[in-house]
Amino acid sequence: MSLRRLSLFISVLATTGILNSEEVQAQNITPARDGTGTIITPDGNRFDIKGGSPSGDGQNLFHSFQKFGLDAGQIANFLSNPQIQNILGRVVGGEASVINGLIQVTGGNSNLFLMNPAGILFGPGAQLNVPANFTATTANGIQFGEEWFNAEGINNYQALIGNPTAFAFTMGQPGSLINAGNLEVNPGQNLALLAGSIVNTGQLAASGGQVTLTAVPGQKVVKISQTGHILGITITVPDAEVRQAEDWRQPIFNLYDLLAEAGGGDELGVVIGANGTIQLTDPNVTIPNDAGTAIASGDVDVSGETGGTVGVFGDKVGVVGAEIDASGTNGGGNVLIGGDYKGQGTVPNATQTFVGSDSTIRADALSSGDGGRTIVWADETTEFYGNLTARGGFNLGNGGFTEVSGKENLIFQGTADLSAMNGNVGTLLLDPRNILISTAPNSPDEVSSELPNIFQNQFSDQEQITINSSTLEGITAAITLEATNDITIEDGLSLNFAQSTNSITFRADADGQAGGDFSMDQSQSITAPGRSIEISGANVRTGNIDTSTNNIETEVAGGAITLTATNGTVTARQLDSSATLGNGGNVSLNSIGDLEFESINTQGGANGTGGEVFAESTEGLFRATGFFLDQNDVEASISSAGGLGGGAITIGHAGGPLNPPVETFDVRDSAANQTLPPTNGTAAPIVSGESTIAPQHIDNSLTSGNITINTDEIPDGGPGTTPRVNETDDTPPREPRIIPLVNANKRPACAPIDANLPEVEEGYTKEFEQLGRPRDNKPKPTLLSVCNSLGQVAAKTGVKPAIVYTRFVGEELELILITDEFPPVIERPGVTREEIQPVVEKFKGEIYQGRENTIFTDSAQKLYDYLIYPLEEHLNKLKVEENNESQNINLAFIMAPELRNLPMAALKDSDGKYLVQKYSIGYMPSLTLTQVDYKDIRNAKILAMGSTEFQPLADGDTEDPLAAAKFSLEKIINLWPAGGSQPLINERFIKANIEEARQKEPFGIVHLGTHAKFGAEESYIRTWNEKLTLEEVRSELGFDDPIIKLLVLSACQTGVGDSNIELGFAGVAHNIGVQSVLGSLWSVLADETLLILMIDFYYQLGEGKIKAEALRQAQINISKGYTRIKNRGEKYILVVSNNPDKPQSQGIEIEIPESLNQKFEALAEEDKGLPPQYWAGFTIIGSPW
Repeated sequence: MSLRRLSLFISVLATTGILNSEEVQAQNITPARDGTGTIITPDGNRFDIKGGSPSGDGQNLFHSFQKFGLDAGQIANFLSNPQIQNILGRVVGGEASVINGLIQVTGGNSNLFLMNPAGILFGPGAQLNVPANFTATTANGIQFGEEWFNAEGINNYQALIGNPTAFAFTMGQPGSLINAGNLEVNPGQNLALLAGSIVNTGQLAASGGQVTLTAVPGQKVVKISQTGHILGITITVPDAEVRQAEDWRQPIFNLYDLLAEAGGGDELGVVIGANGTIQLTDPNVTIPNDAGTAIASGDVDVSGETGGTVGVFGDKVGVVGAEIDASGTNGGGNVLIGGDYKGQGTVPNATQTFVGSDSTIRADALSSGDGGRTIVWADETTEFYGNLTARGGFNLGNGGFTEVSGKENLIFQGTADLSAMNGNVGTLLLDPRNILISTAPNSPDEVSSELPNIFQNQFSDQEQITINSSTLEGITAAITLEATNDITIEDGLSLNFAQSTNSITFRADADGQAGGDFSMDQSQSITAPGRSIEISGANVRTGNIDTSTNNIETEVAGGAITLTATNGTVTARQLDSSATLGNGGNVSLNSIGDLEFESINTQGGANGTGGEVFAESTEGLFRATGFFLDQNDVEASISSAGGLGGGAITIGHAGGPLNPPVETFDVRDSAANQTLPPTNGTAAPIVSGESTIAPQHIDNSLTSGNITINTDEIPDGGPGTTPRVNETDDTPPREPRIIPLVNANKRPACAPIDANLPEVEEGYTKEFEQLGRPRDNKPKPTLLSVCNSLGQVAAKTGVKPAIVYTRFVGEELELILITDEFPPVIERPGVTREEIQPVVEKFKGEIYQGRENTIFTDSAQKLYDYLIYPLEEHLNKLKVEENNESQNINLAFIMAPELRNLPMAALKDSDGKYLVQKYSIGYMPSLTLTQVDYKDIRNAKILAMGSTEFQPLADGDTEDPLAAAKFSLEKIINLWPAGGSQPLINERFIKANIEEARQKEPFGIVHLGTHAKFGAEESYIRTWNEKLTLEEVRSELGFDDPIIKLLVLSACQTGVGDSNIELGFAGVAHNIGVQSVLGSLWSVLADETLLILMIDFYYQLGEGKIKAEALRQAQINISKGYTRIKNRGEKYILVVSNNPDKPQSQGIEIEIPESLNQKFEALAEEDKGLPPQYWAGFTIIGSPW
């Protein structure tokens, strides 16, 4: 058989129709005189169908017709009542039903079944108006329990209770069914066609419901799991010991006979050709006249709010000239053509499946949600030339899942779009037995560059599929190659992939039975910058694998490397997942037998951490035979060092006394010119940047810092004994970091294996990326990397950090808490979007107006109960008593759009405490867009600028003066430990001077004391002589080169904006590379109150507090009067951080210039602190640390 064309059952031929559409006729409806009691009452063009025989429980109603057909314009009206669940009609006269009118059910919500074993043809005028499911079948019996509703003969209607459970096709070749009409059921309902052969050229629709076409060979029984649920079906041979349906002894119409009987023409879309073949008219193809053939042409539509399900089943299945749509506004649906995933499941499998190039299958998510699931399967040969899409939602969602599989033969020459604008690319699976990657052309030659993935199973005539290396290397989407046997890269061939963040997977021995291996020439390499590579097989042999990134401008992470031998050994050479600037990728090696490689380099760059290393041989030995010079000039076999910290290294081997022969783990000295590699161990030291395992013999398990070597030892002190730590002269003893473990892979409890960040992370990231400069190949944090970063922040700062996502699932609010202490916590407080939004608006309105009254307290406490109280039990677990004081907790909120400009600091608990009195607070756009590592900011210099007055613009526009700006900027510079430049004041505060100052010195802090506005109609920051537009802020100030650690916008309305850009200029500045931003959620009431808060903030920051804690202390001090203006005679003094409860910390005092006395006079009378309207609007955005 040719693998390039469908010669077996579909051949493209010229066609000539011999029948005219005017000849399509239909007979009337007549009742059968068999005692069933069906009554037909004509009323014009309508035939009312009543009477019939009920089942014993009254839920089923049966009709019997001698003939059943409709001319154009005629109506068959089945009368029902609310008690009737199913109406079933049989046609006993031996004539096929030609239906060209409307079938409807009135008076009830009954499912409708129409059974005519002779055959059924729905003409172009056929339509449905039914309230529930509709099934048309050429079966000769429908089963209820152990009883049958027979198409011929006498039935015991009283015994036919419950729902149908099976359809009998006991004849040699069952009758055929053609649909050229427009058959549509109501949303969420099911439409099923079951016949010996089926051809659809019309329209079938069930919005969000289910449409199935099932062609059944003769002498079979189709069993279903529930009424109308045809996707839970199996086709079996009738059981000789169980009573079957009565045989059908009347004529049976195959496709040829049915067309001839109908006298149809081109309007049917299928005709009898000049040579007696059966031909579709558009496209012009010949289709077989064999039983078990299902042809889907025309339109099949189950699109809706969520896509429904389409199934096309038979022995031979063709999708030709078809539009199949299972898309959904909130998620794609399911399409099964010829079978289910890998031929498994409960639906019948085709032996041959064909999808033509003129066919489209869609299972897209249109707005939000994931793309759908589509399967094209055949037990023998699948040929796919069509177009398939299962795209993620426009706003949020991942691409879908698609399998195109031929268990014996597979040809794929179509297209598959599984993309996602705001999510992860989906997966396309294709199936050979063996894969050879070489420079030869693809074989079969239809394997094209559009493949993202190739999956397992076999070719009977050609057991190996060859993939051209250039084709493979050009793919930037996620790639998966899977074979039941071997995957081989041709000798002398290296693979060089383009940089991307999408994964590459090679999976040999996919079924775990054939013992397939992955192998390549060890003198060659696989290079894939930034991409994770996963290779598995019974045995794995690779050359060099390089996923490192060498980007010196952006922090692009190295890709992860995973090698797994499921039944043998791993042999590799140099494994490099390092990064020049960002984080190194993790490396994981797992084998049953020996594990051997030359070296592992997971080093992080200057602004990154090293990747983790986990390498374990459960029953063999461990050998690292080479070394390299790491970033600290150490010759190492393994190095995970990084500019911001090293990754953990865990090694496991079976060389201990529990698995003789005993082989000591030997760390050798690369400088000693030892020519033979160790039998078990490394050729050079093991380095993490934090710790080093220097040359030594290691008999038992060892832990030094974040490096662990495990062996199957018998502990010296018995169970529970802490392994000893071997320290060397150049490795000072250090306290091991205690991390709660949940599994053998030494993962921290807060990040279970393979856990990802919440899906909402990706959506929020995409939303905020639109505000700033595009950041190609940005690192995507995982739950594990975030967990480790939070742990490092806690260790370096003494503050316990916690991430809180808020989102709406449907309409219900959901909170997600991530810490470094325990797995993510998900809570739903039981409040909807509609319920919380009025409370939010009332709360903000009361604060803006300065009304701290009963109404304010009520809304503040409600919001606390919604957003904080459900998490407090978990937050309390983070509190650690140190020096008789509870360790500070920082909450970083990643907010749903509806909550983004909510002043969280002013929420109140049931005791009347502000939230800021209990926790420091910050906002993040998303974790992906936030630098979550901690950097001490006290050595950074300040570039301060602002204006006390403003030059009028050409249009006469001006701004109110900020009299305290000059004094504020000068005092901030004087207070700050590292100092700063001379402030750019008034006429010196212009764009050119800002750019010049940034070019001369890399100021780590930029402070802007000026007016600003950020809204739907106008957005700007005001300098002395102009308004800097949003685009100018983005493109000309260059806040990301070099990176600003803190941007302070002590201006008006810098944090609020329209619904599309809720974080205002603060969000924009963060997106272009600033680590942290201090911004205001509303207009600053007066620049003198702004001066008070800013000076206290910088004072606290200079004392070594993290940014959010410095702001928290300043807000508490202002709210309680610890920082305030005092009148001392003719002078006004700013007293900063003078807490009477802490006499050991009296803060500082600053004299106010006489020129500003009048402005501060009123504030001198406020000795009990200021209300939230003065301080709650300021917040840290980005990294709160």
